[in-house]
Amino acid sequence: MIKSKKTVVFLTLSLFSASAFTASAEPSNAMTHVELLRVTMGLLFVLLIIFLLSWVVRRMQGSSMVSSSGFQSIASMTLGPKEKIVLTKVGAQYLLLGVGAGSINLLYDFGTELPIGFDSNNKSTFAQILKSAVGKS
Repeated sequence: MIKSKKTVVFLTLSLFSASAFTASAEPSNAMTHVELLRVTMGLLFVLLIIFLLSWVVRRMQGSSMVSSSGFQSIASMTLGPKEKIVLTKVGAQYLLLGVGAGSINLLYDFGTELPIGFDSNNKSTFAQILKSAVGKS
């Protein structure tokens, strides 16, 4: 009978230890479906905010936030990744500027007259204006 009590106690302890071992074998910090959905929705919300702010910034670039009473950009043409030429009106003068990565150079001063081939009523492209100005030189 003593052997049977020891056997019963041994079996009982082994069953408890086995159940404790299987319970601890599963990770206690595993994500449930609800937590995974919550994290996914949070990431989607952050991405939505990023796209919304980038759209607002793009829309704001079109409108000038700084008052430029004496300067007016009439036309521009991109020549490369960091270079472009810009036709500007500064006061009454029309200037053709070369804009680079670290500098702005005066290419030509048209004076107070609009460049040849440029008609403010007939909005021609800057490439057409440049071709007509180069062709007349």
